[in-house]
Amino acid sequence: MQGKTFFWRAVSMFGTQHAIKSASDPSTGVSTTSTSPATQSVSDACSALVSSSFSSPGSSVLIAGAPAVEACYKLFEVTPADRRQQTDALKGYFNVYPYKDIITDSKAPFYEMHFDLFAALDAIAANNSITDEFTLEMTIVDTLSRLQDGHVSYTPQCFNAFVFMQPFDLMPLYNMKDDKIEITVADLAADETAAGGSIYSKFWKEAFGTRKPADFLGAKLVSLNDQDPIDFLQVFADKYNGIAHAPEARFNSLFPSYNWPKIDEPILSSFSVHGYPNTPIKYVFELADKSIVNVTFEWVGILTPGHKPASFAAGAQSYYKDHCSTFAHKTATHHHFSTRRDKNLFAYHKSSSIKRDATDSSQGVANMAQPTHQDVNGAFFMLADGNTGVWMMSTFDPLDGSEAGLEKWVRNITTGLLSLEDQGAKRLIIDLSNNGGGFVCYGWGVLNYLFPNANLDHLHYTFRMTDKLADLLVSNNETADFMVGGETLDHKPITDYWNQIIEPGIQLPGFQQQYSNYFLNGCPKLTGLKPLKTGWQAKDILLVSNGVCGSTCAQVTTIMRNQLGVRAVTYGGGRVHAAPENRQPAFDPTSFAAGDVISFTDTLEFFDSKRGPQRIGDSPNENAESKLLPVKFKFPLKGGQMPFWTSMSTHSKYPNSPIEWIVDPSEFYLRDVLLNDPKTVWDGILRQKFFDEPFQPKAKHASFGVGRFASKQEPAVQVKAVGKLSEFFKTSPHHGMLAAVHRQGPK
Repeated sequence: MQGKTFFWRAVSMFGTQHAIKSASDPSTGVSTTSTSPATQSVSDACSALVSSSFSSPGSSVLIAGAPAVEACYKLFEVTPADRRQQTDALKGYFNVYPYKDIITDSKAPFYEMHFDLFAALDAIAANNSITDEFTLEMTIVDTLSRLQDGHVSYTPQCFNAFVFMQPFDLMPLYNMKDDKIEITVADLAADETAAGGSIYSKFWKEAFGTRKPADFLGAKLVSLNDQDPIDFLQVFADKYNGIAHAPEARFNSLFPSYNWPKIDEPILSSFSVHGYPNTPIKYVFELADKSIVNVTFEWVGILTPGHKPASFAAGAQSYYKDHCSTFAHKTATHHHFSTRRDKNLFAYHKSSSIKRDATDSSQGVANMAQPTHQDVNGAFFMLADGNTGVWMMSTFDPLDGSEAGLEKWVRNITTGLLSLEDQGAKRLIIDLSNNGGGFVCYGWGVLNYLFPNANLDHLHYTFRMTDKLADLLVSNNETADFMVGGETLDHKPITDYWNQIIEPGIQLPGFQQQYSNYFLNGCPKLTGLKPLKTGWQAKDILLVSNGVCGSTCAQVTTIMRNQLGVRAVTYGGGRVHAAPENRQPAFDPTSFAAGDVISFTDTLEFFDSKRGPQRIGDSPNENAESKLLPVKFKFPLKGGQMPFWTSMSTHSKYPNSPIEWIVDPSEFYLRDVLLNDPKTVWDGILRQKFFDEPFQPKAKHASFGVGRFASKQEPAVQVKAVGKLSEFFKTSPHHGMLAAVHRQGPK
């Protein structure tokens, strides 16, 4: 679908002054107080980060102990009014969060959640023990993480300078015979040479004692903080990796993993987070010689790319002025059903200044046979049996978002699939592990290329209604067009159909809140491509996922499973299962699955009162709280977003419920694998003979059209969903480049 690019406005929130607490330098003990840049001493906890920490000469590497970073971050005071302003602003945005009501009382057979987000935000505002901005923002981050929604991002601008880490990359080892899981040390978290070596020699030297870091490679964990390692890691993953409702996906995302390397994606790693983990970790290891070793490690912060030690050297007030007091100068894109993985979804493995070998980015992939075809977005392999091909599909969002880049992306997919046919692949594994999604229309194009005669149905979509939102949509065409980014239906602006979409409205089963009517996505099919020679039937395709298959990836997977009967394979996970009554330990291959994702910046622009009516109607479903509108944050964000539309499948077992909340475990499960080695996964599929298991094709249902729900009084109005994009989703003269997407993830 057609998109438009919008730019963030740089807005000074409260000037450059900020109350700085009286604090002691953690290194010198000198008390410092500051009220303005003119009078501030640079000998405070922020400047101490540079003077007392490791900084590589001539480089931007800065490594500091977590307590020292916290001492700096906690210098910036907040008042009760500040807390209320920040939390009320969030409530204004989350009025249109599609799951605001669902999260309060979601029960089995769906993912269970009983969380009142607005009550939690009110509790933060009323909490007088929160006296500094850092604690306020980290409390908000922790609160939003409880949504378990990978589409929700909240990145405080002031406190993202460091990523925090522990010494080891851990890895679960699964034993199918006795169903046990052991946690071992797979690697060191940073290279012992160059900058990384200083972490081990300076910050962790005392903890290691007489032993070398390498002595712990392969060691088995007996306990973590006096708890069973599996239990501890699940709780840790639930807190810091809230990317999915399935606990198995959260557990898997804690460990080093694999996808086809993309140049701008971080490596997935255990114990590497942007959120502030303030509790040291006590490890009890069993080493190779069977000796038991107890060690405790503090968290170490590493300065991330884009930040410089000089930012802290001039002291707290200077740092705050440069990094915290105004909105970042960034571009933000609103695009129909678009998302990018960002550092809130997958944390940096380490600073880009502390690197390992290039082969680490793809782990076991580097040791496999040469791909039959590859590019930066995916790769194609033939397995040793000579009959099975693998498509490692890392994204539905090409790195190069230009029209030429998109065409190249499509051509590479067709070339890769044809190369597998040429090599004799009779069966196809589509590995979607760690695929964070992208553009729904690109996924739709891939589906129709793989299954040109299947007559697949789109998912249908709805969004949470408020009186103000309804007023804006039906009364201001410019505002409505801004929200949908130039969407068309039946070759007409989608804004022509707002009345049909929002009136009379529907309710999701079990909830009183009004939503829009169901409507369809209008993606066109890909044309002009060299067709597959024979292709693959649904019974000869297996989808593979570690549970981190989000957004477009989740929607494509849902369509293939629900409409064609394509089967899925999951692997890994801990002991906690989302659906113990089902085929445990199999779990849902998809994670966050909503539709349109919109930044807070675009939401504020959309609700700007200058662009819409001043009136707020009086709906029986509205109350004073729900009439809160998005406003500027007191404290600016580096980035923030949430889903706006959510998706349903008419072919699922719960056709009137968002697919993100439906527990749909995979047909097959692999336990005896290494999470960072795809060869163990693919070979396991062949060894278990999953392709040979009985196949049950799915019967298709009729499509939904755009418009009103059918009722006794009037028939449904049907509007054919047709996009205005031509071959390869090319652009129209009016709207400019379709895929000129600003990537919000780390560069």
